[in-house]
Amino acid sequence: MTDIEDMGIVWGAGVTCSLHNWTFDASSGQSDSTRFVIDTHDVKEIDGHVFVSQKPKNGHIAGPRRDFGGREMN
Repeated sequence: MTDIEDMGIVWGAGVTCSLHNWTFDASSGQSDSTRFVIDTHDVKEIDGHVFVSQKPKNGHIAGPRRDFGGREMN
């Protein structure tokens, strides 16, 4: 299991990558720091259970994708 600190730091509506210091908008997945885009997903909590959509909600945003490990996805 990975600690949340290894994944990034949440700042308002953004997430900063702890490995690269790139900041991504939590809604669009776009970054001012890099050309890469991260996929964003709808998340719900119901009765203590967390549900995450399988399909990214920002699939219409163009740009090369990276996963949270920094690997290019396409």
